[in-house]
Parts: sequence; C-alpha cells; structure tokens
Amino acid sequence: MELKVQPLQIKAGKYKVVLNTEDARELGVHAGDRVQLKDHSYLTAIVETGDMIPAGTVGVYQEC
Repeated sequence: MELKVQPLQIKAGKYKVVLNTEDARELGVHAGDRVQLKDHSYLTAIVETGDMIPAGTVGVYQEC
C-alpha cells in the first residue's frame, strides 16, 4: 500500500509514525510494531494508530 506523508509538528524522541486505524488493520500492523519507510534510504519507525490521520496517509513525526 502506498500512503501520502503528513508531517506532524510534534517531537517524539524516537522515530515514530501514525497510521490510520483501518489502514493499519488492512496491513496487519499493530501499535508498537516496527515498520520500514523508504524514500532515498530506509528508516525503521515505531507505529502508533489512530483516527487523527486520514486513511491513505502516514503521519510522520518531525524527527523522521
């Protein structure tokens, strides 16, 4: 699944991303799981889930 990135104006102290609850369910991902993000290189981040992020989007904290 390809998702749009939504930058979040929050400092997390670690690499964290937020997935929409339904997207996470479809991907088989749960809060606390690790996922890899790919742009020019790979980054491993901890997943949070919630409905504050629209479906089809991954929220990326500033540290990413």
